[in-house]
Amino acid sequence: MVTLTSTSNSDMVIGEYEPGNGTRYTALAMPWKDEKQLMLGGIGVVSDGWLVVYCNSGKCYLLQKEGWLTNEYLAEKFVIGQGDIPYAAELIRTLTGRPGTPEA
Repeated sequence: MVTLTSTSNSDMVIGEYEPGNGTRYTALAMPWKDEKQLMLGGIGVVSDGWLVVYCNSGKCYLLQKEGWLTNEYLAEKFVIGQGDIPYAAELIRTLTGRPGTPEA
């Protein structure tokens, strides 16, 4: 089970997950709202979403507010290995409230 901790005085959420495989997965998520609509290269505009920091790899990525977050997508963006992706993806999806697939 993923343990979430809300920080005081902000909307940032910190999540830690220890599934019993010897690794503690940690991530931070902050709501992203930008009235100017940030242009991000070929992916379009992000004006409402999540800024996520996956602490195990030190990678940060700006995610849209809605849509699926598949294991493959998260592994690519946050540089997560195959053995860790099921656990790291569950943590990131819990923090952002987004499903992994249409069935999730």
